[in-house]
Amino acid sequence: MDTANAVLSFFLPLVISLVKQAGWDDRVNDLIAVLMYFAWAVIVVVASGALANVSDFWEGVKIFGTYFVTTLVAGTVAYQMIWKAFGIDDQLSLKTSVVKPVDEDVVVTEG
Repeated sequence: MDTANAVLSFFLPLVISLVKQAGWDDRVNDLIAVLMYFAWAVIVVVASGALANVSDFWEGVKIFGTYFVTTLVAGTVAYQMIWKAFGIDDQLSLKTSVVKPVDEDVVVTEG
């Protein structure tokens, strides 16, 4: 399941690009990404049944933390090295955004 999580986390930034909005602040989009990585880690932990035989709370936290870190690192590396580097993330986010970025080149004058 760890390998499947890493491979699927490689493509998770593309899903995140569909959710985040080009017109929102970068911090908001970063928070969306972290929350989606967290949600994906929850799905993987539940689907794998990794917590089925856990008797200690902290052992469960450790298992979840491992899945979350794997998801976060694999997704972030893929995002930085491929999806962002080649502009795929920006284009996908811009095309699917409801909230478009403000065009900063436009100057409005009265008169």
